[in-house]
Order: sequence, then C-alpha cells, then structure tokens
Amino acid sequence: VETLASVLGLTPGASTRAEHFYDLGSGAGKIVMHMVVKGYALKATGVELNSARHDAAVKLASELLAPVGMPYVSSASVPFDEGVRFLQGDMLEADLSDATVIYVNQACYPPHVTEGLLRKILHEAPKLKAVLSARPLGPLEASGKFVRDRAPSSPSSRFLDLPMTLYDYGTPLSLYHRVGFSEGKTVEPTRSIGAR
Repeated sequence: VETLASVLGLTPGASTRAEHFYDLGSGAGKIVMHMVVKGYALKATGVELNSARHDAAVKLASELLAPVGMPYVSSASVPFDEGVRFLQGDMLEADLSDATVIYVNQACYPPHVTEGLLRKILHEAPKLKAVLSARPLGPLEASGKFVRDRAPSSPSSRFLDLPMTLYDYGTPLSLYHRVGFSEGKTVEPTRSIGAR
C-alpha cells in the first residue's frame, strides 16, 4: 500500500492525504484499512459485491480497528466523518459524490461493468482527483477531464509491486489525474510518472 500511496502522491498529513479514498471491489478490505491507519486518507470506503468478502472485511475491521478506537462503519446510512467504511453491494450503485481518489482492480470485470464505472466516474464524482486502475480506461482520458500518467519506460502503464489477496507478484496499474490536480500541481497532458 505504501507504493500505491507514493504513486498517488499521498503522505500522512492534512494537506497531502486523500480526503476520501474509495476501493471499488475491496475484497477483505486490507487496502481500505491500511490507507486510514497509515494516515494516507482521512476516510476510506470499500465497496464489495461478494457478501462473504464484505463480511470478512467487517470482521477484520472489528478485530484490528475497534481495539485501538479507530472508527469504522458498515452501513451507508451511518454518519461518516473519518475512519473506515465497508459497504456490501454493487459499485455501480455506490455514491461516489465525495470520492477524491478511486482505486479499482477491474482486471476480471466484464465490459459492461467497466463502461458503467466510467460513466459513474465522469458524471457522479465531482471531487475526484485521481483514479488508479488495473486496466487502461481510455474513455476517461478521451473525455478531456483526466490525463493518464505514463512511466518513462512504458507508454501504457506503470507496474507496481502491489500484492493482492490471491497472488503476490504485483499488478500493472494505470494512473489518471483529473486535469488540474496532481499532488497539488497542475497536470500537463505529457507528464510522466517519475519524470522531472
């Protein structure tokens, strides 16, 4: 998660952390909890369709967060100002209106889900500054609202050693910043990850 936070330009601290981080398809919730516990996000929401994985995330939160007094909730109707929230349901039904950073590992999603997600991001997430995705989201960049960061050695994506629950060898990720936002700086369409 430190690598993920670094690429997103997030560090602990009020001015350099995500206001509201979303993990769409959050599984057991490890990334969601880590983002808040380490201070990379003021609050983080995980949305998971699979009820067993959602239940595992809530159980893990109760075991890890509750004993140290860190707030967590598992309902969209509970007021939520900071901490961790896990929602069980369809990410295409989730309210993304306050999302500032979205992570989605949609490598196995069918095309209609990815298309629906793109529509949500473009039309229902006005505060969104960055999207990190497992597959390129060309229409996001084509909209003119987001620019894709490119690694100097790879024109298509940045490879992050981001272990997942099912495997630990990392996954290729594409990073998109809303035009005008990148670690507090203006993003130019030709900017590359790691470029000076």
